[in-house]
Amino acid sequence: MKNNSEMEPTPIKKIFLVDDDVFNLTLCHQHLINLGYCQVHTFSNGLDCLAHLRELPDVVFLDYLMDDISGLELLKEIKRLGPDI
Repeated sequence: MKNNSEMEPTPIKKIFLVDDDVFNLTLCHQHLINLGYCQVHTFSNGLDCLAHLRELPDVVFLDYLMDDISGLELLKEIKRLGPDI
């Protein structure tokens, strides 16, 4: 039996990227695709991300400064709705 340090990490299946800067959002999206991640979903604002949170992403990358909601406020709301995200 393997102990915790020898266990395989859970593969990341779904990634959300949230950034109101389209250039940066596209750049990060392409980089993750190039690394082999196939389920990378992009959102240009935090409210759209919250609307899709029921899809249960494994990881969410947040921009800190956005017009509709700050990354910190969005993080608090994500953790409230999905503590394991």
